Amino acid sequence: METYEDKLIKERYCIEGENSYPDVCERVAKSISNNDEQYHLFKKILVDKDFICNSPTLMNAGTSNPALSACYFLPVEDSIDSIFDANKNASKIFKSGGGVGFNFSKIRPAGSKVGGRKGVASGVVSFMHVFDTMTEVVKQGGLRRGALMGCLDITHPEIKDFVTCKQKEGKLSNFNISVKLTDEFVKNPNPEIMNLIVNGIYNNGEPGILFKDTIEKYNPAPEYGELNPNPLNSVWI
Repeated sequence: METYEDKLIKERYCIEGENSYPDVCERVAKSISNNDEQYHLFKKILVDKDFICNSPTLMNAGTSNPALSACYFLPVEDSIDSIFDANKNASKIFKSGGGVGFNFSKIRPAGSKVGGRKGVASGVVSFMHVFDTMTEVVKQGGLRRGALMGCLDITHPEIKDFVTCKQKEGKLSNFNISVKLTDEFVKNPNPEIMNLIVNGIYNNGEPGILFKDTIEKYNPAPEYGELNPNPLNSVWI
């Protein structure tokens, strides 16, 4: 009798011609191994479940889709082109089985001027809804929903709206959100913002916390630039 595990493996991980988890392990091991010895060793480790690859690897290794990572980062600059390019590229990643993270700190806050025009910017949270809607209709590899991670610098003018954007159950449900705290904020916190963060964590587990300066301190390749560049406030004018 077919178990629930067998059914799940067939539906989610097996490609044409495969019917079981060992079949998946054989394909993955062949794709990743460099020689016959590695292949047999890695296949045994997988079959015995001493180690299990992430879902994109089990789905995609040895197929025409080379995407094996579960998590990706896409840059988002303060422009319509950049925002919607990131939206388009995220949809492609979802189809390959991956999730996507964004740093929205460069987007100008709601209400600020847009270039020399009379219009005003809709802001970070507004564009997050665009990403969330796209994610809702695009399944990862046709098998599971997309997953988004959004973060915002504590110094961003829209930080209060960001921290509270998921207070209502069901809003931005495809997002996990995190606040990027600086050492300065930790030493001298804004009581109002800190209370919003703590209350959010207590009520529904969000926002998460990223310690921006600590991340930068342990940047393994600083010669390539900062991992968490500061918001470009000058371009908001």
